[in-house]
Amino acid sequence: MIGKITKDIVYKRLAPMVLDELERLNPKDDDGRRKAHHHRWLTDDVGHPKLREHLTKLIVLMEAADDWQEFMRKLDKVLPKYDLPLLALIARKTEQASSIPPLGAKPLSHP
Repeated sequence: MIGKITKDIVYKRLAPMVLDELERLNPKDDDGRRKAHHHRWLTDDVGHPKLREHLTKLIVLMEAADDWQEFMRKLDKVLPKYDLPLLALIARKTEQASSIPPLGAKPLSHP
């Protein structure tokens, strides 16, 4: 169970194809176990700093959420999975961008 959650909130959201490559480099043995933790296969120059940055964002989202469901909603918005179809990611980014008012736009007046 913990492995599935870790794959979902960390590796599927870290960068495109990262989880696929880690699973290729670090396959399960006959007992269903891996020789090492996935993070040991990340590079020191790029992978580990990106992982540290990602984990920091996860902690902030966890602290801001009142429960698991709220955390997952925030996570899906801020750090979407890279295993989603490309068009879904583009649509999500477009939707987020369209909700931001253009520079210089006047604030809405309240009646």
